[in-house]
Amino acid sequence: MTTNKHVERVRQLALSYPDVVEGTSCKNAAFKIQNKAFLYLGCKDETYDIRIKLNDSLPEAEMLASREPDHYSVGMHGWTHVVLPHSKALPAALLKSWVDESFQLLAPKSAVESLPGSKGSRTKRKAVKKPVNKAKVTKKTKTVKKAAKKTMRK
Repeated sequence: MTTNKHVERVRQLALSYPDVVEGTSCKNAAFKIQNKAFLYLGCKDETYDIRIKLNDSLPEAEMLASREPDHYSVGMHGWTHVVLPHSKALPAALLKSWVDESFQLLAPKSAVESLPGSKGSRTKRKAVKKPVNKAKVTKKTKTVKKAAKKTMRK
């Protein structure tokens, strides 16, 4: 993987968390704790990208995605993708906050409690609800109702 100073900064931040190991996933670096990846880092010729899981920061990520869709996107289950040119860094405070949140969401409680300044609190793991496709629900409901009517007629 080609690196630049921004990629290396993200890498060093991820490795600063307790018990984190660096591996690979689909040609990208994957930073894991007990086999659970909390950050993926990729690097191409002109861009680098970061994937992290968010929960409390999703509104902020969604706002950035609406303003800069070429650089930010929010996917299913809170996984957020950031793609930046090598010349641009993710703001340090935002990067630290998001990586910390992703780590806390996926790391075991004991690892989170071992963080400096931790008071045993942990970012709550809330299920991110998947949008409901109303067309599918309506079609399925109609099919179930028809089947029920046929059964009642017999």
